[in-house]
Amino acid sequence: MDKVRQIVGFVLLLALYLLASYRYFPGRPLDSLAATGMHLLRSAPFTVGLTLVVVSTVQGMAGAPLPWSRRLRFFLTIGLCYEFLFALYHYLGGGLAAL
Repeated sequence: MDKVRQIVGFVLLLALYLLASYRYFPGRPLDSLAATGMHLLRSAPFTVGLTLVVVSTVQGMAGAPLPWSRRLRFFLTIGLCYEFLFALYHYLGGGLAAL
């Protein structure tokens, strides 16, 4: 039962991350997919770098390597936080609202 709970939690975290990363253009599904893909490519280096720093720190404190599932959870959590801050930046007028 615990394994099912972990998988469901991971899938929900992944879905929430993809939903937060989605860029919507009304009536233009291909533009939405293209903008979402470009956004993910632009934000991935920052998210991966910060994840490496966090995982290295946690591994240093724990003294043992983390499993890949835990690393992916760190990536998705950091990415979700980044998407939230990025959305605030755009919605509060700090950047361009459209690509």
